[in-house]
Amino acid sequence: VLYEEHFTGGQTQLQWESFFGIGDTMGVVQDNTTPEGDGWVGSVGGAFACIAYAGEPNLTDYSVEAWVYTVVDTTTATGQYNGLVIRARPLTFEYYYFAAEFDADRRLRLYYAMIPDTGMPVIRPLRVWTADESPGGVPTESGWHRMKIKAVAESLWVYFDGQLLPDCPIVDTDPTALSSGYFGVYAYSYGGTPETRVDGIIVRQEPTDVAESSSPASLRPVLKVALSGGEVLFQLSGVGRTRPVLEIYNARGSRVLELLPGGEGPVLLYRLKGDRLPVGLYFARVRQGNLDPVKFPILR
Repeated sequence: VLYEEHFTGGQTQLQWESFFGIGDTMGVVQDNTTPEGDGWVGSVGGAFACIAYAGEPNLTDYSVEAWVYTVVDTTTATGQYNGLVIRARPLTFEYYYFAAEFDADRRLRLYYAMIPDTGMPVIRPLRVWTADESPGGVPTESGWHRMKIKAVAESLWVYFDGQLLPDCPIVDTDPTALSSGYFGVYAYSYGGTPETRVDGIIVRQEPTDVAESSSPASLRPVLKVALSGGEVLFQLSGVGRTRPVLEIYNARGSRVLELLPGGEGPVLLYRLKGDRLPVGLYFARVRQGNLDPVKFPILR
């Protein structure tokens, strides 16, 4: 555990800052509905979009989890977003957010966002989960739910009430992908005054070899990697009769190479000569069956 925030006694334990500088700071209010039972919760609100952030700018592979009070109002399509932020960079106004949007749209969102000093905001959807994809269905009443977002390398995992959402991990290979930054609490509303209440925030360091997936293992391909005699060998099984391309990414998330499989049959073999790439850490990925990327080094 890197950080904790429980708002015990009506006080903050961490130093919270305003991301946009428009009053979007972390306040503490009394709320006897909180699952933690001490009667105190954090509250982030203000005008339009709000983020209160804490931690350090160099946080890389970590998760942030908290009780979040999600507002349900299906009478409008311009309701509130309530959620969490990871890898926030206040100097460039960039961040990832995972938020519940339980208005008439009834969905969960994972987005990259960047708000420039001038011009229109840059919003890049990574995944939107509709009502029928949400574990247990979308809540019918406002209330507290456990939300979590985890970032390791270029992969993102999100959880709602302890359930990993479909298609996770979401791999962000865009040039604007974020590799580090602060954590935070997110509130947004098209109209009115947004507010997100939060409690029991836990920030944990995550191992770099995380490979958790929301797809059943028995239905997913398996990719194995080995180093042998100056070559990197990839063995892919569980893809039936297809012969997918194997994509190679560098540590910055840029695709640098594509490999075609050799041979036929249920197990495909891909070969990569070590001198085709500079020394460094790389990831191999097959865009089929929600297969997790695998990490491997190029050595000399």
